[in-house]
Amino acid sequence: NVKVFPIKGGVDTLLGKKQFQGLFDVVSLSAGAAHHLGSEDFGSILKPNAAVMVEAAKFAVVLSKEQEADYDSRIFEMAEARGLRRVGPAGEGSSRPAVFAFDWTSAGGKARRATT
Repeated sequence: NVKVFPIKGGVDTLLGKKQFQGLFDVVSLSAGAAHHLGSEDFGSILKPNAAVMVEAAKFAVVLSKEQEADYDSRIFEMAEARGLRRVGPAGEGSSRPAVFAFDWTSAGGKARRATT
């Protein structure tokens, strides 16, 4: 059973609404929305065992190798701060992955979830 939630107002609005707390099994963030991973409230919308996919900037923009490394590092820092653990070698066989995959529960996410 799959439910799609079209959201008016963007991710910030979603994070602030009680009806979305603990609702999502999977969250997919585009490269342009990846900064929302840095929000302290981000984990509050995730169900236990949730998966979070974050698009890498590989195909979205032209970056220097240094900028690519900085972007990747920032994604990993934000994910770790939210209690997410990277899973699987996304993009295996290429120089950079197209998507970063993270797991909520195996990183202790349930204990770190906001309780607002």
